[in-house]
Amino acid sequence: MNGKLFYRKLLESSYADFPAYPEGCYRGRGIVLCAGGPIHLANAYVCLKFLRTFTDLPIELFYAGPAEMPARVKLLLQQ
Repeated sequence: MNGKLFYRKLLESSYADFPAYPEGCYRGRGIVLCAGGPIHLANAYVCLKFLRTFTDLPIELFYAGPAEMPARVKLLLQQ
């Protein structure tokens, strides 16, 4: 089995582990960004500033925990 086929099978087998989509929890439209650590947070900041000039959709930023989001960066992103 070549590498590409191996990873395709691995991905397909992981689908069974996904939880069911939570019915009734989400509605409407919005934007989700995943970022953490210095490089990705800097990119997310630029992306957020750009998006704010073109849309008023709600934006959520997901990250792995406090270690990935220093307090000073959190304050900067909230502006």
